[in-house]
Amino acid sequence: MDSFQYPPWNGAADETSVSNPTSFADCEKAVEAFASRGGGKIVQRKYSLSKQWGRVLRAKVGFARGGVAGTTLVTCWSGAGPGVQMAVEIEGCGPQQAGC
Repeated sequence: MDSFQYPPWNGAADETSVSNPTSFADCEKAVEAFASRGGGKIVQRKYSLSKQWGRVLRAKVGFARGGVAGTTLVTCWSGAGPGVQMAVEIEGCGPQQAGC
């Protein structure tokens, strides 16, 4: 079974930073829905273009419940086809680490 592949949080070598995020509307909507449904707040966004991944939006989303606060690292990307894909990690835990 293949593992789920997604853009690295720190960016890939082929990525170019983007300052005008107008073409990232689908990822913006997806990240905003993720944050609002969980009662979180988007605290940081970074936009880039990648030959491999297409348009990539990386966002930090903060959550606080019952006196406990945490941040998720949300990566959203869209290639040539319709729709977007997302990957979410808990900051400081890394992907698929036990105990986080």
